Amino acid sequence: MYNISNNVAYIDGSQGKYDNKVKDSSIRYGMNACDNYKTYITDLPTDKMPPIQFEYRYMPDGKMNRYALLGNAYEELGQKTEVKTEELNAKLKETNDKINASNKDSFIMPEITANALDLNKDGYVDIAEYSTSTLVQDALSSDEGFNINPEKIDGVINNNGENKSMALSLEKNKDIAGKIYQNLYNKFDLGTAKEDFKKAL
Repeated sequence: MYNISNNVAYIDGSQGKYDNKVKDSSIRYGMNACDNYKTYITDLPTDKMPPIQFEYRYMPDGKMNRYALLGNAYEELGQKTEVKTEELNAKLKETNDKINASNKDSFIMPEITANALDLNKDGYVDIAEYSTSTLVQDALSSDEGFNINPEKIDGVINNNGENKSMALSLEKNKDIAGKIYQNLYNKFDLGTAKEDFKKAL
């Protein structure tokens, strides 16, 4: 479900378990990409451990594709168009605790939350809201600093972007994170895209 070249794992959605199962090609690409990335993450602690460095393409063609973006978020959220914020937080805490348990006396990862992603404060994070965090990872993947420039969004996430974006998941940074997510939500009109996406499923 991913390819390895020059000690880098390359992940995309060109093929996967949703081939011949999801009609829309863009939605299918995003869902396949997410599922293939999950396979990569699952393989990391195993004997067949792939390279730590990765390049994860969740949108095809190097340009904005809102159906692929939302398809990716839909798969990430367990094929739901929204989940309770508290449910998402519980999953994040579980992952966080596992990481810290494996680290033992080394670096302790601070608590991360999804609170900043609940943009309309309704107690739920929908796929449009959730997808803004993916866009942040993307923008930071091609930036040497911490500039979240929408013009740099090209559908690819790497270690650099994923690691830097973690700062916005910290509870103490939720206010600034919320503003960043909201700006991306508005810029790409993700609310409208979400309703169109539901009809295309």
